[in-house]
Amino acid sequence: MTMDTQPPQHRLVIQQWILILNQIFKPLTLAYGAALVFVNVIGIVGSFILLRYVIPQPANAVISPEIRASNTMLISTMVPLAVLVGITVSLWYARPILLWMVEGGVPNPRQYAIIVSAPARQTAVIGLLWVAIALVFGVSVLRTGSPQFTAMVVATFLSNAIIFCALSYFIAERILRRTIAEAMSGRSVDTRTATTVTLRLMMMWLVTAAIPLVWIALVVSFRFLSSFFPDTEQTASAVAILGIFTIVVGFVGMTVVARSIADPVKQVSSAMAEVESGDYSRAVPVYDGSEIGRLQYGFNQMVTGLAERERLSSLFGARVGKDVVQEVLERGGSLGGESKEVAVMFVDLVGSTKLIETWPPYRVVAMLNEFFEVVVDTVHAHDGMVNKFTGDAALAVFGAPVPLKNSATAALSAARELRSRIPATTKLNFGIGVSIGQAVAGNVGARERLEYTVIGDPVNEAARLTDLAKSWTGRVLANYDLVQQADPAEAGRWQPASSVTLRGRPTPTILAVPR
Repeated sequence: MTMDTQPPQHRLVIQQWILILNQIFKPLTLAYGAALVFVNVIGIVGSFILLRYVIPQPANAVISPEIRASNTMLISTMVPLAVLVGITVSLWYARPILLWMVEGGVPNPRQYAIIVSAPARQTAVIGLLWVAIALVFGVSVLRTGSPQFTAMVVATFLSNAIIFCALSYFIAERILRRTIAEAMSGRSVDTRTATTVTLRLMMMWLVTAAIPLVWIALVVSFRFLSSFFPDTEQTASAVAILGIFTIVVGFVGMTVVARSIADPVKQVSSAMAEVESGDYSRAVPVYDGSEIGRLQYGFNQMVTGLAERERLSSLFGARVGKDVVQEVLERGGSLGGESKEVAVMFVDLVGSTKLIETWPPYRVVAMLNEFFEVVVDTVHAHDGMVNKFTGDAALAVFGAPVPLKNSATAALSAARELRSRIPATTKLNFGIGVSIGQAVAGNVGARERLEYTVIGDPVNEAARLTDLAKSWTGRVLANYDLVQQADPAEAGRWQPASSVTLRGRPTPTILAVPR
């Protein structure tokens, strides 16, 4: 007999609501709710004050003390009720968000959709409450017997609804910025439901300037409608108060929308400065689906690409040298075939094959890595390029693809330095051969795999000299023609030796050895 260990469904629901209630009392949630409640309560109360004390009332409106008292009681009741309904509805729709904020991790598609659209959804809820309040007060003032006054009441609440709903949207977006950024982390920007920057600016102009100015124009026009609005003594004070209202709301609104645009731009600008200094780990949060979000997402993609390029450049530079990398980048990655005079140096160990049979693999690899580390370091120090590793041998090129002022001097000085440095890395015998001459240099291989290399007589001669050097006392041999092309200072450190006819060559080669 098996027993179901899963808790009952009602217990799961209770646990979820406990988690949601805990999240409600977090600073972010409290700040979010308090800001939206404060802004919209100010808007509702302000609408009531405008209608009662500022905007001239039609002459045919009979507003008795009882109607004033009932409207005052109505506003006192409607505001707390609207706040309670707004909070309840918002929490009901925000359940997936609150649960995700508690549990963490990657939001599921439903949670993601609710999170990124939270400012718009919240604005819609607030807008519906404004419409309900406008209709309730419109019905309430029907008792005045003035259709004009009823229309004025509804229009006042609805116009202020547009203003304060817009402010609510930008406030919600700003407070939820970090939450939206966490939800959008690693996702591409979906612009289908985004509010563009142009639309935001136009919307803010509409709600903070156009609508208040329309009301000012209407109040002024009341003078020409004396049959409906005979109390023209209120016109001047109404215009003044509406003007102050326009200035205050316009300043607050434009500050909010300006910061919604300026803040992410400043973040990207600051991050660009860090990337310029070499920090490719910098990324900016993506919390917007408009052009701003595309800018944020595009910046992060750009930095990822730069980091990858830098990584490849470092790997390539570790193999061929930073100067070669720069040359490749300047040529757009194309290193076609060309005939160049280059100095070539071969370095080869003797007896490493026997070590493979007696030493553990890790010791063989460690010894070879230490040996090649010295070779690469020395060649790069003399502006050369380690072209390839072949078993326990290395081929270095001086003068390609980056031209050198005197490739002969660079190759000879590198060979002399290696002669003294290699014994510190291995007890094995070695040989170094150096030659100079015309060679073909360029990318060789297949389309999927290219390798920059040099082909020609100096490569062959350097290989022959290396084989000969393994049994030579100094372990280093060079073609004397190379010495004659070197700078006097470097040439003075070499001396001619015997002539040898190298394998595969018709004429003798005069050898040179370090002094």
